[in-house]
Amino acid sequence: MKTKWYLRPGFLWVICLVTPPIGYAHLLYHRKKFRQQEWLGYLAIATLTMAIWLTKFMNPVMALIVLALLLVLIWKL
Repeated sequence: MKTKWYLRPGFLWVICLVTPPIGYAHLLYHRKKFRQQEWLGYLAIATLTMAIWLTKFMNPVMALIVLALLLVLIWKL
């Protein structure tokens, strides 16, 4: 059985990287259609991208702190 276009990995990567809020909504709406590990992977991508995406709405000092924490978190994983 073919997968629908909106559930394909390429589309999910793009939507989670380009527009994280829409990616979250999409993942939450279709969470029953993914395996647990697959869903957590996409959710992690959307979460990291959302943290970076939200820094543009913060003051510069807070944005640098958040980005530094993200880099430390990614480096430790």
